[in-house]
Amino acid sequence: MPITYYDTVNGQLVGETTSGVRTEYLTDALGSVTATMNSSGEIVNTYRYKPYGQLLSKTGTGEDPRYLWSGNTGSRRTLVTYAEQYNQARHYGSKQAGWTTVDLLWPIELAYGYVSGRPTSYVDKYGTDVYPVGSGCDGPVDKTRRLCEQLGKCLLNEACRTDLVKCIGAVNPPDFLSSILEKLRDICLDDSHKICVGCPDSKSPLPNACKKACSGNYAITVSPIADPIPFPSTDPTSGTQPILPIRPCKDTPYAYVPCELELKLGNPSLKTCSCIVLLCDPKPPSTTIAHEMLHCAGLAGEGPGHGKGRDIVYKIERCLGRMKIK
Repeated sequence: MPITYYDTVNGQLVGETTSGVRTEYLTDALGSVTATMNSSGEIVNTYRYKPYGQLLSKTGTGEDPRYLWSGNTGSRRTLVTYAEQYNQARHYGSKQAGWTTVDLLWPIELAYGYVSGRPTSYVDKYGTDVYPVGSGCDGPVDKTRRLCEQLGKCLLNEACRTDLVKCIGAVNPPDFLSSILEKLRDICLDDSHKICVGCPDSKSPLPNACKKACSGNYAITVSPIADPIPFPSTDPTSGTQPILPIRPCKDTPYAYVPCELELKLGNPSLKTCSCIVLLCDPKPPSTTIAHEMLHCAGLAGEGPGHGKGRDIVYKIERCLGRMKIK
């Protein structure tokens, strides 16, 4: 079975190579593949789509790539009727113009509807988030602001907070979770905390130190708040892994300090920020934003388990992603 290698530029698919044969993708503003081109620069196939993704017409007899409608965002075809496309979190069906499962952020987002009924102007590369076409950094920065506000309001609401705590489950000592949620509420609602969100684009590229820090990440908390809450000495869920400090110690330098220094050198106004979150991907999932808000609140990753998504940060993140705003 031949192996296909895909090439990306700034997170967008631009072509593939199978058995040494190179194919380039030509795309539109939505990220849909409108044509394929061979290594000689000749057009092989062309594609046109209906608003919700059904194929309207095709020319050419070449093999279709696995990524077509909104394909350069990583949305791949499955060839399954009513669920013929997978957008990294959910399956989508162009015939019913909707998702096959409920949005994790419902009722913040529509349960099954695709991009709020605006498929020619918006995209949803993860199956969880709606972004305007060509929005650049404005869309994700605004989403970060909106999500943080919603998180804060949820934590002020007794019913919403109770549901969230129930989802997270038992944490020892009990006041550990309460401290984290209170700090999360404060940083999202208290004007004295200034959370700065950075989003690189063609006009403002990432400093070299930040490119290294961003590698493999949707987003990173470059500079957490200066006064993290006290942590218990061991993992509150397993009692085995020590919790790493969120600020650098003499023996454990914080990995993103070079990135923070470069950012502040080029942007002196960042020195007034309580927390700096850098969006490495211009369209990060909402759960990623919630994850970084937890780091802003002072919750550090728990050793090796953090990188594998098994620690309490990810546990709370998943529950925040499923929360219901009352």
